Amino acid sequence: MPRSPVLEQGQPDFSERDITGDGMRTESSSTRAVKSVASISNVSMDTPSIRPKGTRRISLKQKQDRALFTRKKSIDNDQTPPTPRTDDEDNDGLLPSNRSARSWLRLAKRDSTNPPQIMEDPDNLPADANTDLDILVSSFKSSDVAQSIHNEIMTSLHSASSANGQATDENFQPVTGSIKGFMRISWPRQFLILSRRTWRNLYRNPMLMLTHYAVAILLAVLSGWLFYGLSDDIGGFQNRLGLFFFLLALFGFSTLTSLNTFSSERAIFVRERANGYYSPITYFAAKVIFDMVPLRLIPPIIMGMIVYPMSGLLPKWGTFFTFILILVLFNLAAAAICLFIGIVFRDTAVANLIGSLVMLFSLLFAGLLLNLNHDTVQAAAQWLQMLSIFHYGYEGLIVNEVAKLRLKDHRYGLDIEVPGASILSAFGFDNLAMWSDVIGLGVFGGAFIIIAYIAMHFLLVEKR
Repeated sequence: MPRSPVLEQGQPDFSERDITGDGMRTESSSTRAVKSVASISNVSMDTPSIRPKGTRRISLKQKQDRALFTRKKSIDNDQTPPTPRTDDEDNDGLLPSNRSARSWLRLAKRDSTNPPQIMEDPDNLPADANTDLDILVSSFKSSDVAQSIHNEIMTSLHSASSANGQATDENFQPVTGSIKGFMRISWPRQFLILSRRTWRNLYRNPMLMLTHYAVAILLAVLSGWLFYGLSDDIGGFQNRLGLFFFLLALFGFSTLTSLNTFSSERAIFVRERANGYYSPITYFAAKVIFDMVPLRLIPPIIMGMIVYPMSGLLPKWGTFFTFILILVLFNLAAAAICLFIGIVFRDTAVANLIGSLVMLFSLLFAGLLLNLNHDTVQAAAQWLQMLSIFHYGYEGLIVNEVAKLRLKDHRYGLDIEVPGASILSAFGFDNLAMWSDVIGLGVFGGAFIIIAYIAMHFLLVEKR
């Protein structure tokens, strides 16, 4: 095929391009524009250019497709396919490799097999004994100081696990060291420490205790003044019924303060119990004793000592001590019920509502508001008085005072003398049930204290 004389003059030297002062080439589109053949070869424009026929220039897209999708074998049996070039290197060999301002990476051909995995742990590489740091670390591991620290840590862990009742290793042998674990103190010592803390919290905020004492004294004086000098007639019998009912209602509703015994320290107890500071039974015993003794035991004794002589009840020591005993047992039983409610219900408002409803329900079946032995009362409701602590307390007080009393009344010009036991029977009370009522109050108090402890043991547990 004939060739154009213009093309025979040689190819233009594109390697000599403008280079900036910093060594970077300027490859703008204007400098890369294809010049006319006539301007390059200095041939006159009048000379017609002879263009080879049948020859078609391969575009850049076609070159890239060939480089990517055509597998070619090189002379050196190199399996790596040729690297596709960009528009800067459309013509091979125009730019020397040492003058290229860019670094070209060849497309590596990946084998069908996966690269081998590194079996060594990068975080636990073998130590290089040539460095000073590795020599220092290995020397410290074999030193007596490191062994002593290790023994102290293991001893502390074993002591903490044993204190919490969770031994991690049955064959663990304690190692002697400079630091030894603390032994868990005994229950009496725990009770002593917790009792001291409870008493300090009580006298640091004395308003609750002083309020109980002040209320007991003021209401005792008021009651003694209102029921002063009770007579042995029908009117005196009615006043006795009202006095005993008022005393039980006062102590019953005053025990609602036991609802806050555990609510204020619930979070503290749960956290300290989880850390194994003490046994739950010692904490419960300390709280119960220092709530029962100053707030539930002393106020009824103070009130009974003031009310009994002022109201003119039976002047007998046996009757007086029985009167005090019934008041104390009733107060303890009511406090135990409120203590159980305060543990079960976390919300104070809900606990107050439930406690008030329980007290009102028990007050209804005391025996004054409703005579369950009357024929008009349903027989199925008579057993409900066995669930009322007010019934045991009220019946015990009234039987203790009136059972051996002979009531006299002057009606229609006649002196009528009626035994107190007959009137009690007419009101539905059992004249022989005084000591059974005392035992019932003790059983109620002890049972609800045990139930309250069981509820605290299983409900007040940290949940993680």
